[in-house]
Amino acid sequence: LDTDLLRLAFAANKQTGNAELQTERLRTTYEQFAETYQASPQSTRALAELAQIAYGKNELTKAHEIASKGVARFPNSQGAVRCYN
Repeated sequence: LDTDLLRLAFAANKQTGNAELQTERLRTTYEQFAETYQASPQSTRALAELAQIAYGKNELTKAHEIASKGVARFPNSQGAVRCYN
């Protein structure tokens, strides 16, 4: 799971072309990851990324909702700490 998240972060940093389309694809992939692995603390890292994407689009309420879900899911996980901040 950690490798998948690292791969997604790498892809996000190396994206070229239509940024809006790339961000949408990345958002969809993070959503699928968070849903598929919701029983794992690693899913909170995907939720933190989703919250960051929403924040970047100035969707502050949505970002807060996603981050709150990450904190509630596994409060002491690395992703939850990122969601809290």
